[in-house]
Amino acid sequence: MRKSHKKTPWEKEWQELEKREQKYLEKRAEKKSSALNRFLEEKVPPGLSDKLESAFSGAFRLVFEKGTGVIEKTYKKDEMEKTYQVNSYAAKVRNTRKSLKVFQKKAASSGNKNLILSGVEGVGLGALGIGLPVLFPGSCCI
Repeated sequence: MRKSHKKTPWEKEWQELEKREQKYLEKRAEKKSSALNRFLEEKVPPGLSDKLESAFSGAFRLVFEKGTGVIEKTYKKDEMEKTYQVNSYAAKVRNTRKSLKVFQKKAASSGNKNLILSGVEGVGLGALGIGLPVLFPGSCCI
């Protein structure tokens, strides 16, 4: 009789993550155009669209190439590293799925907070009448 291999919590979490990734990839295999994108494509002139795309591309390139120092000033890096080390140690000592879920909950919490702040910022700028032309001068033909 063969002795069965009991999966560790790490292996179970990894397997669950791979399943979720596969479902995500399958769901997005076909790129569908949203109603909002179709509406915007009709309303935004082609020249403006190209300029906005170029401006965003340049901004992202700048952030990725030289933005690390600036970005690191916006959060408490030392505190986050300590929290990670504590959670990592607890996960190794306890060796349970529950201790591993702490990382997933932290990531979800951070993503939700970012989404809320971005939404509030967008609504605030929109209410004030501040739009893309102000943020990217020279990218609009007014």
